[in-house]
Amino acid sequence: MTTEPPAQQPEPPASLSTLTRSTPLLVTVVVLVVSVVGALAFLTLQSHRPALGSASVGDCVAGVSEGKALTEARRAECSDSSAIYRVLDKVSSETDCLKVAGTEATVPTDADGEQYLCLMAKNADASQGVNTLRAGSCLIDDASDLSGIRKSDCVPGSYPVQAVLTSSKGLTSRDTLDKCAAAGASSPERFYEWSMLRYGDSTVSITTDMVLCLGAVN
Repeated sequence: MTTEPPAQQPEPPASLSTLTRSTPLLVTVVVLVVSVVGALAFLTLQSHRPALGSASVGDCVAGVSEGKALTEARRAECSDSSAIYRVLDKVSSETDCLKVAGTEATVPTDADGEQYLCLMAKNADASQGVNTLRAGSCLIDDASDLSGIRKSDCVPGSYPVQAVLTSSKGLTSRDTLDKCAAAGASSPERFYEWSMLRYGDSTVSITTDMVLCLGAVN
């Protein structure tokens, strides 16, 4: 009698056994890859975020000056010796900064120019800013001020402001005093042209924004 050999039980596929053992490792690798990619994406986003975009009112900024690229500008602690300006406001256009008391300069927060920071010297007093001067105010020369002059009490040595011209279009040095008189200055003896500094990429634009008609020194 012929005896049939016992049927052999099929062995489980090697691939199934291998897959079962390697699944936790595979999941771990995938999680690590996703985490690394996410971290790199976050760092890339941070590195391309405008350096001044996070600046708020009251913050100070450094790296804003003629000859410096805007990529060097950054928000800084006001105790930082490299910080020159303090932020007075954040607006949508350069000209809006002219209405912010104390503004001496403006700089875009990014290359698109969608927002601008209105700046004054970090230790200055906004209430003494040149753009707050009106007829009846007085000013003094102040070498320590970025603008060269500042608003003051009408004390000896100060100059009375008799009129303010908000446009210098068409003015020449010869007819400015006549324009001052036409604007209401009683006895103008001199005038002062004031410009808000407009910082760009390595440049600064200077355009006369106000002409102060001054009387004789007090």
